[in-house]
Amino acid sequence: CFMAFVPVFGMTSLNMVAIELERPFGSDQNDLPLGDFQDSMNNGLLMLLHEQSDMVAHTSPQCKKSFSDLIGEVMKDLVPEDGML
Repeated sequence: CFMAFVPVFGMTSLNMVAIELERPFGSDQNDLPLGDFQDSMNNGLLMLLHEQSDMVAHTSPQCKKSFSDLIGEVMKDLVPEDGML
């Protein structure tokens, strides 16, 4: 009797997991929050309607754009003026 229970229980459990995976959209506790997803998408689309949504970001004129300039600035701060560590 026990030998028949284990495979039947295993197959029933596997079937229940498959049913839950086939229907992820619902009102169960572990279902996907479609309302939240839709609200987030709507907010993103509304943000694109804003008049400044297509402005391109830029850097300031003081920005170091090459690695050698940047590492030179860092090394200048690390090494003392007299050159001795």
